[in-house]
Amino acid sequence: MSNILLKNILLTLFILLIAIPISSFNDKHLESISIRMEKRSLHKGRATVTIADIYFKPENGSFIKNYIKPTGNVSITNPTGELIIFNKECGTAYSEKAPDYNTEDNVFFFILSEMVSSKDLKGLGFKVQNTSTKDDKTIIRWLPPKFMKHLFSYTEIIYKDDLPFCASYYDENENIIVKTYFTDYESYPEITIPLTITEFFYVNESDSIINRIKFNDIRVNDKSKNDYFDFSIPDDAM
Repeated sequence: MSNILLKNILLTLFILLIAIPISSFNDKHLESISIRMEKRSLHKGRATVTIADIYFKPENGSFIKNYIKPTGNVSITNPTGELIIFNKECGTAYSEKAPDYNTEDNVFFFILSEMVSSKDLKGLGFKVQNTSTKDDKTIIRWLPPKFMKHLFSYTEIIYKDDLPFCASYYDENENIIVKTYFTDYESYPEITIPLTITEFFYVNESDSIINRIKFNDIRVNDKSKNDYFDFSIPDDAM
């Protein structure tokens, strides 16, 4: 697997894997959500830690991350598909436009906009290949839309109590690329979300990346003032 392909898989599937479990909405309207994310990665014996606060409001569709560790950067993915990274310390910014960054086309945007249910990805262009049941679990194999076909051939999602428990992504040779587990669900009036996501990225037969993502300090429809929900790059950024 090339570094470029791996980068695209890590990026798009990170959005996808966050998005799938944020999927059980009640009648109350989701106006905003903020989450503290702590991600620990292990690759070739080396551990890294990333901490970021994530902000999202469906009304503007921008996905904003304020990095605590490593510190200094704010990233914005806007509905036009532009990714902008701003370095607060240096006052510099750069942008990149690519289909993988497009919040109009990725699962995160659609689910947080209440356009997709926990078992219905059809609104994103996914197609059901088959459905089966085992014990108390439902297994659905989904074929991806065109904008994700370069990343994986199909995904199998195991649902337990109507919530995703495990998602596996396969390449064209039936090899698993990524396997992800969703645990420690917590419910709010507007949303249900897992507090732990464990990811296994299989780089090759002898190499893998393990990510453990923990969510905490979750604030739904918080009325207190927070400028990051509407953060924009300063006009004088270089």
